[in-house]
Amino acid sequence: MRVCQIALVCASLLAAAAPAAALTKPPSEPGGGGGGGTSVPEPGALAMMGTGVAGYGAAVALYRRKKRKQKN
Repeated sequence: MRVCQIALVCASLLAAAAPAAALTKPPSEPGGGGGGGTSVPEPGALAMMGTGVAGYGAAVALYRRKKRKQKN
């Protein structure tokens, strides 16, 4: 079960990091490629990260419930 939890966390972090690495800044001047601007993460990346965190929470809850059942 621990391996499954670690895999879920790693997958969610990688899924969120890949789109975040591809962020681009808007050009500061027309025709210019560098300069200021603000990087904004894509909504899909935030949704994937949220899904991964929720999945991890569900996995932990199921693990604890199963462990509690075995104890009684």
